Amino acid sequence: SGGIPTGEAHCDTNRDTQLAVIEFSKEICPEAPFSSFKITGMTTPTVLQEFTTILNTLDEVFAKVGIPRRNMPSFWFKLPVSLRNDVHLNINKAMSRDIFIGLFEDVTRAGLIYDSLTSKDTIDLYEFRDIILTNPDVRLREGPTVSGDLIAAIGRLEARLEVLFKRAVELGARVMIDAEQTYMQKAINHVALRAMRKYNTDQVHVYNTYQCYLKHTPDTLTLDALDATER
Repeated sequence: SGGIPTGEAHCDTNRDTQLAVIEFSKEICPEAPFSSFKITGMTTPTVLQEFTTILNTLDEVFAKVGIPRRNMPSFWFKLPVSLRNDVHLNINKAMSRDIFIGLFEDVTRAGLIYDSLTSKDTIDLYEFRDIILTNPDVRLREGPTVSGDLIAAIGRLEARLEVLFKRAVELGARVMIDAEQTYMQKAINHVALRAMRKYNTDQVHVYNTYQCYLKHTPDTLTLDALDATER
Protein backbone atom coordinates (compact mmCIF):
# COMPACT_ATOMS: atom_id res chain seq x y z
CA SER A 1 0.00 0.00 0.00
CA GLY A 2 1.16 3.51 -0.77
CA GLY A 3 -0.71 5.10 2.14
CA ILE A 4 -3.48 7.69 2.12
CA PRO A 5 -3.28 9.60 -1.18
CA THR A 6 -2.21 13.22 -1.16
CA GLY A 7 -3.22 13.87 -4.77
CA GLU A 8 -4.01 12.34 -8.15
CA ALA A 9 -0.40 11.38 -8.87
CA HIS A 10 -0.23 9.52 -5.56
CA CYS A 11 -3.45 7.67 -6.45
CA ASP A 12 -1.92 6.62 -9.75
CA THR A 13 1.17 5.35 -7.97
CA ASN A 14 -1.00 3.30 -5.62
CA ARG A 15 -2.83 1.87 -8.64
CA ASP A 16 0.43 0.80 -10.22
CA THR A 17 1.56 -0.79 -6.95
CA GLN A 18 -1.64 -2.81 -6.72
CA LEU A 19 -1.34 -3.80 -10.37
CA ALA A 20 2.08 -5.26 -9.58
CA VAL A 21 0.54 -7.13 -6.63
CA ILE A 22 -2.11 -8.69 -8.88
CA GLU A 23 0.53 -9.79 -11.36
CA PHE A 24 2.74 -11.15 -8.56
CA SER A 25 -0.18 -13.16 -7.19
CA LYS A 26 -0.31 -14.94 -10.54
CA GLU A 27 3.41 -15.73 -10.34
CA ILE A 28 3.34 -17.22 -6.86
CA CYS A 29 0.00 -19.01 -7.17
CA PRO A 30 -0.74 -19.63 -10.87
CA GLU A 31 -3.73 -21.89 -10.24
CA ALA A 32 -5.61 -19.56 -7.88
CA PRO A 33 -4.15 -16.01 -7.84
CA PHE A 34 -5.78 -13.82 -5.19
CA SER A 35 -5.06 -10.41 -3.67
CA SER A 36 -6.87 -7.64 -1.83
CA PHE A 37 -6.58 -3.89 -1.62
CA LYS A 38 -8.22 -0.78 -0.18
CA ILE A 39 -10.08 1.66 -2.40
CA THR A 40 -8.92 4.41 -0.06
CA GLY A 41 -5.59 4.15 -1.87
CA MET A 42 -7.24 5.02 -5.19
CA THR A 43 -8.90 8.32 -4.21
CA THR A 44 -8.95 10.67 -1.25
CA PRO A 45 -10.99 9.96 1.90
CA THR A 46 -12.80 13.25 1.35
CA VAL A 47 -14.22 12.01 -1.95
CA LEU A 48 -15.47 8.78 -0.38
CA GLN A 49 -16.99 10.61 2.59
CA GLU A 50 -18.75 13.13 0.36
CA PHE A 51 -20.02 10.40 -1.92
CA THR A 52 -21.32 8.37 1.04
CA THR A 53 -23.22 11.44 2.27
CA ILE A 54 -24.84 11.81 -1.16
CA LEU A 55 -25.83 8.14 -1.24
CA ASN A 56 -27.27 8.31 2.28
CA THR A 57 -29.45 11.25 1.27
CA LEU A 58 -30.62 9.56 -1.92
CA ASP A 59 -31.54 6.48 0.11
CA GLU A 60 -33.60 8.67 2.44
CA VAL A 61 -35.44 10.22 -0.52
CA PHE A 62 -36.17 6.77 -1.90
CA ALA A 63 -37.40 5.50 1.47
CA LYS A 64 -39.97 8.30 1.73
CA VAL A 65 -41.66 7.62 -1.60
CA GLY A 66 -40.96 3.94 -2.28
CA ILE A 67 -43.90 1.59 -2.80
CA PRO A 68 -44.09 -2.21 -2.36
CA ARG A 69 -42.18 -4.02 -5.09
CA ARG A 70 -43.99 -6.07 -7.72
CA ASN A 71 -42.87 -9.25 -9.44
CA MET A 72 -40.26 -10.14 -6.87
CA PRO A 73 -37.67 -12.65 -8.14
CA SER A 74 -37.79 -16.21 -6.85
CA PHE A 75 -34.79 -15.47 -4.62
CA TRP A 76 -36.95 -13.11 -2.60
CA PHE A 77 -39.33 -15.82 -1.44
CA LYS A 78 -36.47 -17.93 -0.08
CA LEU A 79 -35.55 -15.22 2.44
CA PRO A 80 -36.59 -15.32 6.08
CA VAL A 81 -39.85 -13.48 6.67
CA SER A 82 -38.01 -11.02 8.91
CA LEU A 83 -35.96 -9.87 5.92
CA ARG A 84 -38.86 -9.88 3.49
CA ASN A 85 -40.78 -7.53 5.76
CA ASP A 86 -37.86 -5.20 6.45
CA VAL A 87 -38.39 -1.72 5.00
CA HIS A 88 -35.52 0.08 6.70
CA LEU A 89 -33.13 -0.29 3.78
CA ASN A 90 -35.78 -0.53 1.08
CA ILE A 91 -35.32 -4.20 0.27
CA ASN A 92 -38.93 -4.62 -0.76
CA LYS A 93 -39.53 -1.13 -2.14
CA ALA A 94 -39.66 0.31 -5.64
CA MET A 95 -40.41 3.68 -7.22
CA SER A 96 -43.02 4.28 -9.90
CA ARG A 97 -42.46 6.51 -12.92
CA ASP A 98 -44.92 9.16 -11.74
CA ILE A 99 -43.34 9.38 -8.31
CA PHE A 100 -39.87 9.49 -9.85
CA ILE A 101 -40.53 12.39 -12.21
CA GLY A 102 -42.36 14.29 -9.46
CA LEU A 103 -39.09 14.51 -7.54
CA PHE A 104 -37.49 16.76 -10.16
CA GLU A 105 -37.70 20.42 -11.05
CA ASP A 106 -37.81 19.56 -14.77
CA VAL A 107 -40.43 16.80 -14.92
CA THR A 108 -40.34 16.56 -18.70
CA ARG A 109 -36.62 15.88 -18.76
CA ALA A 110 -36.94 13.46 -15.85
CA GLY A 111 -39.61 11.51 -17.73
CA LEU A 112 -37.39 11.21 -20.81
CA ILE A 113 -34.49 9.99 -18.68
CA TYR A 114 -36.64 7.40 -16.94
CA ASP A 115 -38.07 6.11 -20.21
CA SER A 116 -34.64 5.87 -21.83
CA LEU A 117 -33.21 3.74 -19.03
CA THR A 118 -36.01 1.36 -18.08
CA SER A 119 -38.93 -0.45 -19.67
CA LYS A 120 -40.30 -1.49 -16.27
CA ASP A 121 -43.11 0.20 -14.37
CA THR A 122 -40.91 0.65 -11.29
CA ILE A 123 -37.23 1.02 -10.40
CA ASP A 124 -35.37 -0.17 -7.31
CA LEU A 125 -33.04 1.71 -4.98
CA TYR A 126 -29.86 0.97 -6.90
CA GLU A 127 -31.45 1.95 -10.22
CA PHE A 128 -32.63 5.21 -8.64
CA ARG A 129 -29.11 5.97 -7.45
CA ASP A 130 -27.62 5.22 -10.85
CA ILE A 131 -30.06 7.53 -12.64
CA ILE A 132 -29.34 10.44 -10.30
CA LEU A 133 -25.59 9.99 -10.43
CA THR A 134 -25.43 9.73 -14.22
CA ASN A 135 -27.64 12.81 -14.72
CA PRO A 136 -26.34 15.31 -12.14
CA ASP A 137 -27.56 18.28 -14.19
CA VAL A 138 -31.21 17.33 -13.60
CA ARG A 139 -31.99 18.77 -10.19
CA LEU A 140 -34.18 17.19 -7.53
CA ARG A 141 -36.79 19.45 -5.93
CA GLU A 142 -35.58 18.31 -2.53
CA GLY A 143 -32.40 16.31 -2.27
CA PRO A 144 -28.64 16.40 -2.66
CA THR A 145 -26.83 18.33 -5.35
CA VAL A 146 -24.20 16.14 -6.97
CA SER A 147 -21.30 18.34 -7.95
CA GLY A 148 -19.42 17.95 -11.21
CA ASP A 149 -16.18 17.75 -9.26
CA LEU A 150 -17.44 14.76 -7.28
CA ILE A 151 -18.64 12.96 -10.40
CA ALA A 152 -15.25 13.59 -12.02
CA ALA A 153 -13.42 12.26 -8.94
CA ILE A 154 -15.52 9.09 -8.90
CA GLY A 155 -14.84 8.72 -12.62
CA ARG A 156 -11.09 8.86 -12.01
CA LEU A 157 -11.44 6.31 -9.22
CA GLU A 158 -13.35 3.89 -11.46
CA ALA A 159 -10.81 4.40 -14.25
CA ARG A 160 -8.04 3.27 -11.89
CA LEU A 161 -10.08 0.28 -10.80
CA GLU A 162 -10.72 -0.63 -14.43
CA VAL A 163 -6.97 -1.00 -15.00
CA LEU A 164 -6.76 -3.40 -12.06
CA PHE A 165 -9.84 -5.47 -12.83
CA LYS A 166 -9.14 -5.80 -16.54
CA ARG A 167 -5.72 -7.19 -15.69
CA ALA A 168 -7.27 -9.55 -13.14
CA VAL A 169 -9.61 -10.88 -15.83
CA GLU A 170 -6.70 -11.35 -18.24
CA LEU A 171 -4.76 -13.32 -15.63
CA GLY A 172 -7.72 -15.28 -14.31
CA ALA A 173 -7.09 -13.69 -10.92
CA ARG A 174 -9.43 -12.76 -8.11
CA VAL A 175 -9.31 -9.43 -6.30
CA MET A 176 -11.07 -8.49 -3.06
CA ILE A 177 -11.98 -4.94 -2.12
CA ASP A 178 -11.35 -4.45 1.59
CA ALA A 179 -13.81 -2.66 3.86
CA GLU A 180 -13.29 0.68 5.57
CA GLN A 181 -14.86 2.94 8.19
CA THR A 182 -18.65 3.20 8.05
CA TYR A 183 -18.61 6.89 7.16
CA MET A 184 -17.15 6.05 3.75
CA GLN A 185 -18.20 2.41 3.28
CA LYS A 186 -21.42 3.05 1.34
CA ALA A 187 -19.40 4.76 -1.39
CA ILE A 188 -17.04 1.77 -1.51
CA ASN A 189 -19.97 -0.65 -1.70
CA HIS A 190 -21.47 1.33 -4.57
CA VAL A 191 -18.26 1.32 -6.60
CA ALA A 192 -17.63 -2.35 -5.78
CA LEU A 193 -21.11 -3.37 -6.91
CA ARG A 194 -20.68 -1.57 -10.22
CA ALA A 195 -17.38 -3.39 -10.74
CA MET A 196 -18.89 -6.76 -9.86
CA ARG A 197 -21.68 -6.22 -12.39
CA LYS A 198 -19.13 -5.44 -15.08
CA TYR A 199 -16.39 -8.01 -14.46
CA ASN A 200 -18.14 -10.98 -12.84
CA THR A 201 -19.78 -12.31 -15.98
CA ASP A 202 -18.27 -15.65 -17.00
CA GLN A 203 -16.62 -16.14 -13.60
CA VAL A 204 -16.01 -14.19 -10.41
CA HIS A 205 -13.01 -11.85 -10.42
CA VAL A 206 -14.10 -9.03 -8.10
CA TYR A 207 -15.17 -9.55 -4.49
CA ASN A 208 -16.54 -7.06 -2.00
CA THR A 209 -16.17 -7.25 1.78
CA TYR A 210 -19.30 -7.24 3.94
CA GLN A 211 -18.92 -6.18 7.57
CA CYS A 212 -21.12 -8.76 9.28
CA TYR A 213 -20.84 -7.11 12.69
CA LEU A 214 -23.02 -4.21 11.44
CA LYS A 215 -26.78 -4.47 11.94
CA HIS A 216 -27.66 -3.42 8.38
CA THR A 217 -25.32 -5.89 6.67
CA PRO A 218 -28.02 -8.56 6.12
CA ASP A 219 -30.08 -5.92 4.33
CA THR A 220 -27.13 -4.85 2.19
CA LEU A 221 -26.38 -8.46 1.28
CA THR A 222 -30.00 -9.02 0.32
CA LEU A 223 -30.11 -5.92 -1.86
CA ASP A 224 -26.91 -6.97 -3.63
CA ALA A 225 -28.19 -10.51 -4.15
CA LEU A 226 -31.45 -9.22 -5.60
CA ASP A 227 -29.49 -6.90 -7.86
CA ALA A 228 -27.44 -9.85 -9.12
CA THR A 229 -30.53 -11.93 -9.88
CA GLU A 230 -32.17 -9.15 -11.86
CA ARG A 231 -29.26 -8.10 -14.09
